[in-house]
Amino acid sequence: MKTIKSVFSSTKNMLSNLRDANQEVSLDQDNCDLAQLINECLQEKFLIPTFHTDFIYKFHHKNKLWVDREKVKRIINNCLQNIFTAVRSNYSITLSFITEVTSDNFCEITIKNTGSSCNDIVLQRLFKGNYSTKSDVLNQGTGTGIIKKFVNLHGGDVWADSSVDQNWFSIHFTLPLSKLPALKHSLPSNSSMIGLSSLHKESEAQIKVYEDKIISYCSSHDAHLRIVLLDDENEHLSMVKSILFSSGRLVNLIELITFDSTHAFKSIDIDTIDLLITDIDFHGKPEGINLIREIRDGGRLVPICTHSDHSITQAKEIYEAGVDFVFEKPVQLLHLLKFICQKILKGDKTSLQR
Repeated sequence: MKTIKSVFSSTKNMLSNLRDANQEVSLDQDNCDLAQLINECLQEKFLIPTFHTDFIYKFHHKNKLWVDREKVKRIINNCLQNIFTAVRSNYSITLSFITEVTSDNFCEITIKNTGSSCNDIVLQRLFKGNYSTKSDVLNQGTGTGIIKKFVNLHGGDVWADSSVDQNWFSIHFTLPLSKLPALKHSLPSNSSMIGLSSLHKESEAQIKVYEDKIISYCSSHDAHLRIVLLDDENEHLSMVKSILFSSGRLVNLIELITFDSTHAFKSIDIDTIDLLITDIDFHGKPEGINLIREIRDGGRLVPICTHSDHSITQAKEIYEAGVDFVFEKPVQLLHLLKFICQKILKGDKTSLQR
């Protein structure tokens, strides 16, 4: 099923490229966050690499982009598809997203990877006509042509450079900046985290319902959600952050506080938080369970959930300690939003911060 979805999505993208390559297109520009656009592109089924990829982000711009959202996603998609297609299978690569602000208030965006390269002849032809770096007949060079067409429509430029000796390749393009400040978005640090927050179509309507409830509650109470994330593994912290902030509608309504130890967590006043998401094992010891017992023994009613994958025996111990919910792994946005609505918005725990 995953392969079918990937092929369908890839074919759809190819047909869109063929259509737009041969007709005039117009822009529907708006204020867009680059990080959010990258996040959405990395969730595309046909872009998920089969090899390990580390992601690095070096953003030196502070504003949103003034762009056509869907067309910029196509630009990024086509860049990534060309890169992932060129990299040899079972290869471990690093993919960097780098931005710089130009003197004419444009944002220069660089997508650079290790693991593939091309010579000067290819670089000169890359964005001309229907030139293709791919050997299969399904890819006829429209991807790079669309990159150039859409970038030029925004008034920007596109170019590429590479090093055969050092085995790296990068695509650069410029897009206009907005006057509005960019929001903070959590991004995956490696390819194992891609897809963890992707949603099934049948869940999207439910997601919106829970988002609407949270937005309505926070608006009517002039409140925000104060959530504490407690984990000693950076990958888990990043994963849950990514899930939590994958809902762009809730970014400004959530205050996220992170701790990497139960000792550090004790410095915060529990009564001021709305939700605790905690790991169970810290450095091989079940300190999370002890913390939950301590919180419950102290009469504190803050909603607590854990995102760890534990055996039935340990899960039983976790619930007996007083946890409200154990998330399956990976954490699902739908479950998290549903939990927030059930345990906080219903008035079971009413510590929402004013």
